[in-house]
Formats: sequence, structure tokens, C-alpha cells
Amino acid sequence: MTDQLRNPRLRDQLTRHWNAQLRPCGDVHLDVRAAPGLRGEEWMAALEAECDRLVALGATRVRRHEPAPPFDGGHILTTDPEGDEFCLD
Repeated sequence: MTDQLRNPRLRDQLTRHWNAQLRPCGDVHLDVRAAPGLRGEEWMAALEAECDRLVALGATRVRRHEPAPPFDGGHILTTDPEGDEFCLD
């Protein structure tokens, strides 16, 4: 299989196939730092405010992930108008 992956055409086909399986909405997932320096409820309130602003501009809110150990803060999963995912965190 290693020799086959040296074939750029086959490698590109496999890469496109696996990217489609892993992220059907697009090839890139961004994490947008919307509340640097904040923690806890202030963190989530700032994320909610930024999410509301982006929804007004055409983004779609998918779901909110609450803070859970071992992480300090939660995040909000959203999509752009073309369906590409990004997180506010």
C-alpha cells in the first residue's frame, strides 16, 4: 500500500474520499477565539453574544457544548452560509 500512496493521483483520490467521510460539510474547520481572557459564565455569555451577531450575518447555530472537565470552557458549533463548520470558543 505504501508504494501505491506514492502515486499522486491515487493519493489525491484517497485524500478526497477520507476528507468527505470525516467532514462532509467542507475541508476546513475553524475554531474562532471569541472570548479570550474570559472564563466561566462570562466566557459563555461572550460566546452567545458573538453567536447572535454571526447568526444575524447569515451563520447558523448548530449546538452549544457546555463546559465540562477537564476543559475550562464550552463552545458553540456553527456553520457559515455554505455549510462549513466553525466553533466559537
